[in-house]
Amino acid sequence: MSGCTINLRCLDVLRGLLATYVLLGHCRWLLWCGHTEWLASSPAPWELPIGYASALFRFGHEAVIVFFVLSGFFIHLRSARQLISGRIPRYSAWKFYRRRWHRLAAPYYTALLLTCVLDLLGRYWFPNLYFGQSGDALLDSNFARKDFSPAAVFPGLLLLPSTLGKDFGSNGPLWSIAFEAVFYLAYPIWLRIRCFGLLPSVGIGCLTSAAGMIFGNGSAFAQIAILYPLWLAGAFLAEAVIRGNSRMPGWGALLLLIPASCLMVSGIAATPLITTLILNMIGALAIVAVAVYSPPVWMEQSLFRAFEYLGVRSYTLYIVHFPIIVLMCAIFIQVNGTRPVHGWYALGGASIAIILSLGIYHLVERKFSHSRLRLDPHDA
Repeated sequence: MSGCTINLRCLDVLRGLLATYVLLGHCRWLLWCGHTEWLASSPAPWELPIGYASALFRFGHEAVIVFFVLSGFFIHLRSARQLISGRIPRYSAWKFYRRRWHRLAAPYYTALLLTCVLDLLGRYWFPNLYFGQSGDALLDSNFARKDFSPAAVFPGLLLLPSTLGKDFGSNGPLWSIAFEAVFYLAYPIWLRIRCFGLLPSVGIGCLTSAAGMIFGNGSAFAQIAILYPLWLAGAFLAEAVIRGNSRMPGWGALLLLIPASCLMVSGIAATPLITTLILNMIGALAIVAVAVYSPPVWMEQSLFRAFEYLGVRSYTLYIVHFPIIVLMCAIFIQVNGTRPVHGWYALGGASIAIILSLGIYHLVERKFSHSRLRLDPHDA
């Protein structure tokens, strides 16, 4: 086929956007009092549009779902090239697991260590938030499941955080790492099934999800099973990208983002679980497709290059930011009795968390990063 139109750099832009979005959403929650108290403080008229617009950062869970689709896309892309060319992928499960471990383990355990240090400092000097005594019902109920009990520590050490109902200290966002770990464990098995044909590989994803819905009783591993088709959807998108050769104009990509985002948000209100899953899958696939087929000229913009920079560092940014923000929230609550009224604290906290995360990336993750994936033009 003709020249490659797949914009892999823009996928890093998307990762940077998603990680920043999640971080800003957490800052909005922990470092801002919320709409009710904010409105009661009589904000200036010019602050009203900004305050209401901040509601756009409420959909962090949906952003993580896009991460799952992205993960399936990246992990399967190399094998997809071989499958589409008619070859059986040469694949060693041991090498795959070793490569994933080398890439992910050191930053992950650094995040656990950072969580322990910051949480122990916070629990000693600023205990109200950490022990669920902040006076805010939502915060206190959430922090009731954040501790260092065996149910929190043992799964965390096995890269399965939050799977037994307790977060590893304050670092609740690590729950998605457990999902990714299980998806990685299953990938070599699924790839062998994929070699037998498309139908069996689709069927195993549907059956796994159905089993989670029927027999899971709401456990963490049931949720992992239910969301497994989202990760596989990313893998199938990789095959579609290799097989096809599409080009999307800039305005078309931007227009597609609107219904894709609306589909994901509408999944929140969807009552049947299967409907929510389908809406999220379609929306996430569309968002990733926009990045894959986005015009290369986009990467000439400084804003896109800035998010590409963050995207390369998004793993560390995602796994270390939350205990940093929690400590800032705990200090403010201990001193003032409530979260900040003004949103400037949230922006300042986000800046501090990003700077510290980038420093940790250069100290740890950069030493374990693998070469960036490149796609041969003949594969597209």
